[in-house]
Amino acid sequence: MGYYVEKMRADGTEFDVANRKLCTDLHIKLENLSENHVYQFRVFAVTEVGEGERSKPISANIQDDEIPPEISILEHFKRDTIIVRKGAAIEIPAEVVGLPMPEVQWSKDDVVIPMATETLLMEFEEVARTKCTTKISIPETIRGDKGDYKLAA
Repeated sequence: MGYYVEKMRADGTEFDVANRKLCTDLHIKLENLSENHVYQFRVFAVTEVGEGERSKPISANIQDDEIPPEISILEHFKRDTIIVRKGAAIEIPAEVVGLPMPEVQWSKDDVVIPMATETLLMEFEEVARTKCTTKISIPETIRGDKGDYKLAA
């Protein structure tokens, strides 16, 4: 005794069994659902006397859980301070995790850095659906590069 769950995408025409094995628990985890699609689900019981009637369908929009943004600076700096001699290169690599993928912004002295320049480089690479790496670097520092650099996601 147990039940089956049937599914149908909103753009579909027929219900398909969503669980191949008879479920005997009060909960079930369904696999192979496409994210950002609406599905209809219905349930029917199976007992020794046969199958029961199908329930009325319910609709659900399938989407991932949200993961709040988390920033990790990938290099350790003593007291969160970097001291560099004029003309030396510096880079600050970081990893950002979140879902949906958060927008990443570097700023200097609380002013957003809109784009990379020849003297201040910024990189961004999405390495997984929930993770990206970013880096800000200055190939040859000058006194004007002094400031408070922050990464926000």
